[in-house]
Amino acid sequence: MISSIADILAPHYCCGCGIVGGILCESCKYDIVYENASHCVVCGKQTTGQCRMCNLPYVFSTFVGERSGVIEKLVNASKFDSCRQGCIVQARLLTEVVPRFPAKAVIVPLPTIPAHIRQRGYDHTLVMAREIGRMRKAPVLQVLLRANQDIQHGASRKQRFEQAKRAFSIHVALDTHTTYVLVDDVVTTGASVRYAAEALLQAGAGAVWVAATSRQPIVPKLAKSK
Repeated sequence: MISSIADILAPHYCCGCGIVGGILCESCKYDIVYENASHCVVCGKQTTGQCRMCNLPYVFSTFVGERSGVIEKLVNASKFDSCRQGCIVQARLLTEVVPRFPAKAVIVPLPTIPAHIRQRGYDHTLVMAREIGRMRKAPVLQVLLRANQDIQHGASRKQRFEQAKRAFSIHVALDTHTTYVLVDDVVTTGASVRYAAEALLQAGAGAVWVAATSRQPIVPKLAKSK
């Protein structure tokens, strides 16, 4: 409640041009989504459906842009500055780049660990999912549960896959005729969305899509010179 009131009363500065108003002005938003095509969240290559380069359990994925510049500021404001409006704007950006949903589609937020929800005052992916659902007139279901509390930030690629492999569980049967759209803000290795998608499919999902705000590949550390 406190974070919601502060989000309304505190002035926002556009992450792009810095003018006072919304966290992303219409002009800067246009610059981001203009001629944006669908891209694989793992390899980044342009695709119109399932990526032919990556062996993935979901049939479609896309992201708004690389986690840099304006998009990085927007994501960071939502994750680290308790700016709920940043989640709303991310959702609206995603509705601009994700194509029309299948006839039967359900929005599924990638679950956030409780420690981060307490820190921010809200579950950022749930806020995003609800706004996408409102705009696309699609239901939102929190069917994915966190089976552990591992933190991915700062972990190596190997650690991320090991943690993500045991991170998710589902205790309900899903509809074999429905497409479940996974929503997240940042994809790094793709481990979380991979194993979340597998959990959905094992529970009976007909198909899985992935929609993320940004993509941030892990940059290998350079070996220290002797």
